[in-house]
Amino acid sequence: MKQLLSLLTICLLVLGFTSPSFAQEDKDCGHFSTWKEAQHFYNTNDPGNDPHDLDRDRDGIVCESLAGFDENYEAGTPLGDETTDTTDPTNEGAGLAETATYYPVGVTIGLIVGAIGLFLLLFKRRTTIE
Repeated sequence: MKQLLSLLTICLLVLGFTSPSFAQEDKDCGHFSTWKEAQHFYNTNDPGNDPHDLDRDRDGIVCESLAGFDENYEAGTPLGDETTDTTDPTNEGAGLAETATYYPVGVTIGLIVGAIGLFLLLFKRRTTIE
């Protein structure tokens, strides 16, 4: 029983200090409803590195099979909604990068699991001492 409680305590402590909030969902063409949406995502999320492997043929154009594919599109040129210059300091209201995360939720879950692990560790020590 003591070994099981020790194993559970260690697992809860390890899980309490790891956060799934940094994991990013892998995108593929099925996550987008139109080609323009997929191309915009590609253009704004490190196209040189292509972490989602959307551009399999490495021509700078992604998901050619999706609805709305523009055969005249030249790789690297901005789409209609990407023309806002966010580097201009006089350009008020420029769009922000998509950086939303579930960090607060992950931290809260981590703290709860960590507290449970700490409680079990203290409970184990008390039962061992007595």
